[in-house]
Amino acid sequence: MMIFSFCNLVKLFYMALVDGFNLPPEYDETFFRDVRWGNEFVNQRLIMKERPLSRAQKALVVDTSVLPEVASLWSGLTDEQRQSWSDSGVYSVQSGYNLFVQDTSYRITNGLSGVATPSAYHQYKVARVDFSGFSSWQIRQVHLRDYVVPRRIPGTQDRFEPVSVHEEATFPLVVRFSLKSAVEPLGSDSFFFVLARLYYYEDSILKYTTKSYRLPDVADWSFVEWSVPEIAFPIEKYEIQFTWTISSGGFFFDNFSVVHSGQNWSIDHNCDTITPWKRDLGASLAPPWQSVAPVDYMPVSSYYPLSD
Repeated sequence: MMIFSFCNLVKLFYMALVDGFNLPPEYDETFFRDVRWGNEFVNQRLIMKERPLSRAQKALVVDTSVLPEVASLWSGLTDEQRQSWSDSGVYSVQSGYNLFVQDTSYRITNGLSGVATPSAYHQYKVARVDFSGFSSWQIRQVHLRDYVVPRRIPGTQDRFEPVSVHEEATFPLVVRFSLKSAVEPLGSDSFFFVLARLYYYEDSILKYTTKSYRLPDVADWSFVEWSVPEIAFPIEKYEIQFTWTISSGGFFFDNFSVVHSGQNWSIDHNCDTITPWKRDLGASLAPPWQSVAPVDYMPVSSYYPLSD
């Protein structure tokens, strides 16, 4: 029987272009233990599989990362402080230690001194919107009956797979989030609302109705919960919007939830990217917004006014 090195065979592919080759079935398992498809659809090729890090390599990575510092800070906390982190982790569906690692690593790598006080209102990033200079605008999260979201492939850092989601919205439909605002009305017609635009079919015609809830101006973090009023027709799709007009300032929000059928259907619940939110017409003219460190970490003056 002829024995050959699969690694050398892979190297051969980089030396010459081939249309294909025949591999005896008994070698399939061994062959694909060493190689994988680099791209199955465009520019098809085989590449070497990444080898797991050795113990020495893992130790080197840990020594050059912030984890030893984070672990040291964690070990210095009292039992009461650790319990506070665990209590706050409930809102982001994390253990207290994982929340502490996430938060403290971010602080260290971004030059923020000290250890944060855990908060039930937010994690290490929140959504920020500044609407100074804009007479009227909105941001919205759209929920169709069927849509696709990316899901990280287990065991990888930057590879995602599309996952189909089927959502049939029912009542009660409850919107929850944490809010911290600095809104300054500029006239009697000023308002700051969270809206639900509900689409439904009536006589085979797609229609919509809008339900609204006026938001308070809260200088400190607060929880907001709103039960969307029911309509007489099944919901085909819906949008949740933050909208404002003739106001200056801005607001922060986090822990955004849209709950129905016993499940939270919001996208990016922890507002780490806020990419699922859509700005209204004319993105280049829309107010600046992004995920940032909570305002607790920095003075409010560093946020308002702000530039994109």
